[in-house]
Amino acid sequence: MAVGGCAHFTCSQCKFQFCEGCHQAIWKARSSPQCSEKCAKRGLHAHHPRHCLTLTRDFTTENLQKLLDMHNVPFEKTISLGVVSCTEIVQAEGTMPDGSMQLVDGPCGAAVAENQAGLCEKHYKLKLCKLIYRSKLDPVDIMEDYEIIAWFQGEYPSIEFPKERPALIMFMKANYPVK
Repeated sequence: MAVGGCAHFTCSQCKFQFCEGCHQAIWKARSSPQCSEKCAKRGLHAHHPRHCLTLTRDFTTENLQKLLDMHNVPFEKTISLGVVSCTEIVQAEGTMPDGSMQLVDGPCGAAVAENQAGLCEKHYKLKLCKLIYRSKLDPVDIMEDYEIIAWFQGEYPSIEFPKERPALIMFMKANYPVK
């Protein structure tokens, strides 16, 4: 996971393109009925909800845990004794016995951190983001004021919105709820 871009997948059967995090369709500029003038400059894009992993993955692990705690959503933190590397299965290029290169499944192997359920930072954050999405939690509760304002300016540039944090959060949740 890196800043920018979504987990863009294409169905091998029907070629439908979608975001892995929220399952929203990937659109070309102005090809969706949802597209507005701002979409004309975006090229390939999706209309992600605020709680899609595309947007939540850039929060710190601590803030993602805080959001889950605020809403009493249980999640795993503890690490099993003796676990030192991430066991999440990933695909990587590997050398076959005949010397050819092929994609093979195997453990991630990155170092695990304390309070991350025996996973590396990347895979633990992905797990928390997916839980936030499935639980329909609104990340506005952990967003900084400038992030909320940037969201409004990006999504609804012509909307007048309150500038004070409590009113801004109430306005956002009331008028643009996470679904």
